[in-house]
Parts: sequence; structure tokens; C-alpha cells
Amino acid sequence: MSPAVRVNGHEGRHVLLVDDNAVNQKLGARLLSRLGFLVTQATNGVQALEALTQRRFDAVLMDCQMPEMDGYEATRRIRESADDSCRAVPVIAMTAHAMAGDRDRCLAAGMDDYVTKPIDPVRLLAVLERVLQCPPRSDPSLIDHEALLRTCDADEQFMQEILEAFLQSLAALGPAIDTAADRDDVAVIKALAHQVKGAALSVHAARIATAAAKLEHTDAIGLAQCLEEFRLAWHLTIGARRNLCSARGVEKTVP
Repeated sequence: MSPAVRVNGHEGRHVLLVDDNAVNQKLGARLLSRLGFLVTQATNGVQALEALTQRRFDAVLMDCQMPEMDGYEATRRIRESADDSCRAVPVIAMTAHAMAGDRDRCLAAGMDDYVTKPIDPVRLLAVLERVLQCPPRSDPSLIDHEALLRTCDADEQFMQEILEAFLQSLAALGPAIDTAADRDDVAVIKALAHQVKGAALSVHAARIATAAAKLEHTDAIGLAQCLEEFRLAWHLTIGARRNLCSARGVEKTVP
């Protein structure tokens, strides 16, 4: 098992990541850390049960198919534990499938929810915050609505129109950058990142503006990491807007 690493955000929230695939472990740990969680890793159900005897975790992110002991059996044993805190820990399944029967099997094993691979950062954050019963958050680093409202002279309707225009543009530019990346077209990547940066700064979307600026000015060596940071910022910014629309009962036009 790897030691936990403290990161900013969700201070004190500690997730046990259980996956036998080294690549998935690396990706999952990085994503959880970037979302602001402490992370400890285990490679199978046996190690997960051992880790749960050593300390308290706020949630377990559990792969379903693993050697020695799979995620279903590990979850059943967690629910049968004599330790109250272990028995009650939220368990979120990670599965490569998205069929109705898979969800039923996860719930039958005692899991609280599930996410499909590849992991969608917005979906994972929403599930974690639901099972952890986190209060709704408004992250100004994604879209600072108060600052934008001041920019719009306190005109809420105008602010909504500006945001919808920005999100429509962002929804198109993100995939366009991915397409350019698939073609190794660095010039197009940088040009599109420049567009995102300018639009994001106008609506006080600091996180994606920063990620776009880094992508615009990176060299070939740093391109892959900057693309990863941009994609995460893109998902979170799109997700933040969707959540805001849902909370306010606003019709969503962003896909």
C-alpha cells in the first residue's frame, strides 16, 4: 500500500483507492489528489480489508474485478465487519461496464454507488460529495459568479446569457483541442487554447483560464501534462455550470 499524500481542498477527507491495475491506480490517485482528497492505495480486496483495520477512511473507491479477492467480496466483508466505522464506510464501485445488471450487482454487494471507467472527473466528484454528504459548493476558481455578476452590473439575466455563450463555446473548443492533440497539431492546440483563455478570463473562470494559458505557452516536453490539466479543468468547469443550472432550475443547453 502507498502512503497517503496530503493535498489542498477536502482537507481530512481520505479515500482508499483499490485497483490491481498499476495504470488505473496512477490515474485514479492523480485524479483524486487533484480533486482535493487524501489517497491511500491497495491492489486487491485483501489489502483493502487490511488497510481498513489500520485507520478510518471516509470512502473506498473499489475496483470490481481483482485477483485474490474481488471488489464484491471485499465489500460484503466490509459490511459484515464488527467495527462500526469500517462497516459504515461508503464504497463506490469502479466498473468497466455500464449495464443495468452491473449496478444491481454492486448494490447487492453493499456498495453505495458506482462509476464507470474511464472515470469522468465530474461524475466522480458528484458521487463522492453525495456519499460523503458534503454541502453544495460554489467554487470561485471554476466560475466566480459574484465577480461576473459585478462585471454584468448586477444584471442576472445578462450574466446567464454571457455564461451560456461561454459554455457553448467551451463545449466546442474542448473536443477541438482533443482532435488537434490526436493529430499532434501543436499550432492548432495553442491557437484554440488562446481562444479558451480569453473567453475564460472574461467570465472569471480562473482555473480553466490558467490551464489554457499554460497549454498555450508550453513546449513539447510539457505538452502532455498541460493537456491533462486542461482536460480536468474543462470537465470541472462544464460540470460546475451544470450543477448551478440544476440548482437554479435553469434549462441547460450545454451538452
